[in-house]
Amino acid sequence: MLVAFLGHGSFQKLNVFSVQANSEIPIFSFKPAIAQAIALPKDSGFVNVKDIGAKGDGITDDTLVLQKIFESNKEDENGSIRSIYIPNGIYLVSDTIAWGDKRKDVRGESRDGVIIKLRDNCPGFENPNNPKKVLQVEFGHGGQNFDQRLRNFTIDIGKGNPGAIGLGYHTNNSGEIYDLTIRSNDPQKRGHTGLSLDKEWPGPGLVKNVYVDGFDTGIYITQDQYSMTFEHITLTNQRKVGFLNSWNSVAIRDLKSINRVPAIENQGKMALMALVEAELSEGDPNSPAILNHSDGVLFARDIKTQGYKVAIDNQSGQTQKIESAKVDEFISHPISNLFPSSGQSLRLPIEDTPNIPYGDPSTWANVSKYNAIPDDDEDDGVAIQKRLIRALKLFIFLREHTIQNRVFAFAVTLAESWV
Repeated sequence: MLVAFLGHGSFQKLNVFSVQANSEIPIFSFKPAIAQAIALPKDSGFVNVKDIGAKGDGITDDTLVLQKIFESNKEDENGSIRSIYIPNGIYLVSDTIAWGDKRKDVRGESRDGVIIKLRDNCPGFENPNNPKKVLQVEFGHGGQNFDQRLRNFTIDIGKGNPGAIGLGYHTNNSGEIYDLTIRSNDPQKRGHTGLSLDKEWPGPGLVKNVYVDGFDTGIYITQDQYSMTFEHITLTNQRKVGFLNSWNSVAIRDLKSINRVPAIENQGKMALMALVEAELSEGDPNSPAILNHSDGVLFARDIKTQGYKVAIDNQSGQTQKIESAKVDEFISHPISNLFPSSGQSLRLPIEDTPNIPYGDPSTWANVSKYNAIPDDDEDDGVAIQKRLIRALKLFIFLREHTIQNRVFAFAVTLAESWV
């Protein structure tokens, strides 16, 4: 039996794998943890893709409609659509959906209910030597693509698309991917890369609660700046490597890998990886769980492996192989100290990045309904204050509300009711 972890703090026993007759690799079963589902109200400030013409019926090709929405930018007649809501449904596509502006916030109703699905055997996605992205969040200059946010949906590259990259993601200064599944539905799990951060220069940003199933490479990040953080990541059924860092600086916490191939590779002169709390299982007895190439710098702590030949094959700095299945702490290079020390990390407690408690949308209120008018350059504080005392759970602010110097009084406890 295989212990498959279902997110932070929970697990379930599943069958180890089932090998299909024409499969090149064993296929592992896994069920990710249930993600929060939120049906946004009509006055949330988000544009509902179905209101623009998307069908989401799994039959109609929604490519052109989604391209119109996602490619919108401030130069268009109606301006950029930056807050996008995708209700549950299967949205069939046959070409790349590319972002046309920075600061887009894209939210699905639920991770498992919203599926952006590439057509099976789709032209343009057949060649792994010339890969093509299904979603491409890579607008403009590599250093000014600010605040790109994605949450709560699934990208499915279908069958027979070995050249498909599920998601090409890029953000600067801040940005997030929360609660996404990126998967190959191919019987042999073919596909180029699940999540690719290859445009110069990604980060800072956070990737959290992401599950990648299949593809040659599960997650790939490159470029020598800026940095990305990954938390609660699950990788299964990759064909070459689970997570590949080439030149970037990455921090990874709580990585689960269920793979025959190496779970992690770290390479390049600027490659710096901090890996904490990883469980890397079902490995090939001829492969390492973690391969740190000759130029990479690696800090690893609280690593558990199963099945692999060695836990860490370190070809950099202090060249060595760590054969024990459990690694308490490992540093690839000698430590430099100004003062005497234990040579170990402080092991300070690590808390999860906070989640916004959205609550029941029926308890939300749009402040524009209470005479807080956006874009009029008038002080909206009075209108907002009048409604705060009604103890509504969450307030929706549209862009350009003006609030002059003002202290607000709340009728509810901030920790419980205000986000």
